[in-house]
Amino acid sequence: VAASEEGAAMLAGDPAAIDWVRDAFAHLKVIGVVETAASLIAAAGIKPDEGVITIQGKGADGFINAAMAGRVWKREPAE
Repeated sequence: VAASEEGAAMLAGDPAAIDWVRDAFAHLKVIGVVETAASLIAAAGIKPDEGVITIQGKGADGFINAAMAGRVWKREPAE
């Protein structure tokens, strides 16, 4: 999720954008987020975990490594 603060604020009011983030989280996807887009993650009600990676500057290595590991299975409900 790479939005400016203004863009993230706008998207935070868009149900489709919130659903998109929630769907990615619910499907156990790794989500890369630039710091300025944190408000959209918050608006979606997502509590960041090890699969919600903050991308700073040009350093996307953390996101790439997490995405290469696949889904975040810890998000699955416990039985």
